[in-house]
Amino acid sequence: MEEVQSATAQVIHLVLQPNPEPTMAQIWNQIERLIVQHINPGFLQDLVEQIEIMQDGNQLTTDEVQDIATCAVMQEVEEILQGVISRHPPEVQQKAKAKVEEVNKKLAKKKSNSSSSSRA
Repeated sequence: MEEVQSATAQVIHLVLQPNPEPTMAQIWNQIERLIVQHINPGFLQDLVEQIEIMQDGNQLTTDEVQDIATCAVMQEVEEILQGVISRHPPEVQQKAKAKVEEVNKKLAKKKSNSSSSSRA
Protein backbone atom coordinates (compact mmCIF):
# COMPACT_ATOMS: atom_id res chain seq x y z
CA MET A 1 0.00 0.00 0.00
CA GLU A 2 2.81 2.42 0.86
CA GLU A 3 4.54 1.59 -2.43
CA VAL A 4 1.44 2.54 -4.40
CA GLN A 5 0.89 5.75 -2.43
CA SER A 6 4.54 6.68 -2.82
CA ALA A 7 4.49 5.98 -6.56
CA THR A 8 1.26 7.95 -6.92
CA ALA A 9 2.65 10.96 -5.08
CA GLN A 10 5.84 10.80 -7.12
CA VAL A 11 3.93 10.68 -10.43
CA ILE A 12 1.68 13.59 -9.54
CA HIS A 13 4.71 15.60 -8.37
CA LEU A 14 6.62 14.90 -11.60
CA VAL A 15 3.65 15.69 -13.82
CA LEU A 16 2.86 18.90 -12.00
CA GLN A 17 6.32 20.50 -11.85
CA PRO A 18 5.67 24.27 -11.83
CA ASN A 19 7.27 26.69 -14.24
CA PRO A 20 9.63 29.12 -12.42
CA GLU A 21 7.89 32.27 -13.73
CA PRO A 22 5.55 33.69 -11.07
CA THR A 23 2.51 33.98 -13.32
CA MET A 24 3.02 30.51 -14.72
CA ALA A 25 3.54 29.14 -11.21
CA GLN A 26 0.20 30.60 -10.20
CA ILE A 27 -1.49 29.06 -13.24
CA TRP A 28 0.21 25.73 -12.55
CA ASN A 29 -0.96 25.80 -8.93
CA GLN A 30 -4.50 26.41 -10.15
CA ILE A 31 -4.25 23.41 -12.50
CA GLU A 32 -2.91 21.25 -9.67
CA ARG A 33 -5.81 22.31 -7.42
CA LEU A 34 -8.31 21.51 -10.20
CA ILE A 35 -6.90 18.02 -10.61
CA VAL A 36 -6.88 17.35 -6.88
CA GLN A 37 -10.48 18.60 -6.59
CA HIS A 38 -11.64 16.23 -9.31
CA ILE A 39 -9.91 13.07 -8.14
CA ASN A 40 -12.53 10.79 -6.70
CA PRO A 41 -11.64 10.41 -2.99
CA GLY A 42 -12.20 6.66 -3.13
CA PHE A 43 -10.17 6.20 -6.31
CA LEU A 44 -6.75 6.04 -4.69
CA GLN A 45 -7.94 3.78 -1.87
CA ASP A 46 -9.66 1.42 -4.33
CA LEU A 47 -6.58 1.49 -6.55
CA VAL A 48 -4.34 0.57 -3.63
CA GLU A 49 -6.64 -2.29 -2.63
CA GLN A 50 -6.86 -3.66 -6.17
CA ILE A 51 -3.10 -3.51 -6.72
CA GLU A 52 -2.51 -5.22 -3.37
CA ILE A 53 -4.84 -8.04 -4.45
CA MET A 54 -2.93 -8.34 -7.74
CA GLN A 55 0.36 -8.25 -5.91
CA ASP A 56 -0.70 -10.97 -3.46
CA GLY A 57 -2.02 -13.22 -6.22
CA ASN A 58 0.67 -12.75 -8.84
CA GLN A 59 3.73 -11.80 -6.84
CA LEU A 60 4.22 -8.51 -8.68
CA THR A 61 7.61 -6.90 -8.43
CA THR A 62 8.01 -3.44 -6.94
CA ASP A 63 8.63 -2.09 -10.45
CA GLU A 64 5.41 -3.66 -11.73
CA VAL A 65 3.44 -2.19 -8.82
CA GLN A 66 4.90 1.25 -9.52
CA ASP A 67 4.22 0.93 -13.25
CA ILE A 68 0.61 -0.12 -12.71
CA ALA A 69 0.02 2.66 -10.16
CA THR A 70 1.66 5.21 -12.46
CA CYS A 71 -0.44 4.22 -15.47
CA ALA A 72 -3.67 4.09 -13.46
CA VAL A 73 -3.12 7.52 -11.90
CA MET A 74 -2.08 9.04 -15.22
CA GLN A 75 -5.21 7.66 -16.90
CA GLU A 76 -7.34 9.18 -14.13
CA VAL A 77 -5.53 12.52 -14.49
CA GLU A 78 -5.97 12.36 -18.27
CA GLU A 79 -9.74 11.93 -17.86
CA ILE A 80 -9.85 14.86 -15.44
CA LEU A 81 -7.84 17.06 -17.81
CA GLN A 82 -10.07 16.15 -20.75
CA GLY A 83 -13.09 17.15 -18.67
CA VAL A 84 -11.52 20.49 -17.76
CA ILE A 85 -10.47 21.13 -21.36
CA SER A 86 -13.94 20.32 -22.68
CA ARG A 87 -15.44 23.08 -20.51
CA HIS A 88 -13.58 25.74 -22.51
CA PRO A 89 -15.05 27.09 -25.75
CA PRO A 90 -13.83 25.33 -28.93
CA GLU A 91 -11.98 28.47 -30.10
CA VAL A 92 -10.00 28.57 -26.85
CA GLN A 93 -9.19 24.88 -27.18
CA GLN A 94 -8.03 25.41 -30.76
CA LYS A 95 -5.82 28.38 -29.82
CA ALA A 96 -4.28 26.36 -26.99
CA LYS A 97 -3.67 23.41 -29.31
CA ALA A 98 -2.01 25.71 -31.86
CA LYS A 99 0.26 27.17 -29.17
CA VAL A 100 1.26 23.71 -27.96
CA GLU A 101 2.08 22.67 -31.53
CA GLU A 102 4.11 25.87 -32.02
CA VAL A 103 6.10 25.28 -28.84
CA ASN A 104 6.69 21.62 -29.71
CA LYS A 105 7.98 22.58 -33.18
CA LYS A 106 10.40 25.08 -31.64
CA LEU A 107 11.60 22.52 -29.12
CA ALA A 108 12.05 19.88 -31.82
CA LYS A 109 14.03 22.37 -33.90
CA LYS A 110 16.25 23.25 -30.93
CA LYS A 111 16.80 19.55 -30.20
CA SER A 112 17.64 18.89 -33.84
CA ASN A 113 20.06 21.83 -33.94
CA SER A 114 21.77 20.81 -30.69
CA SER A 115 22.21 17.20 -31.79
CA SER A 116 23.56 18.38 -35.17
CA SER A 117 26.11 20.67 -33.49
CA SER A 118 27.13 17.99 -30.98
CA ARG A 119 28.00 15.63 -33.85
CA ALA A 120 30.27 18.22 -35.46
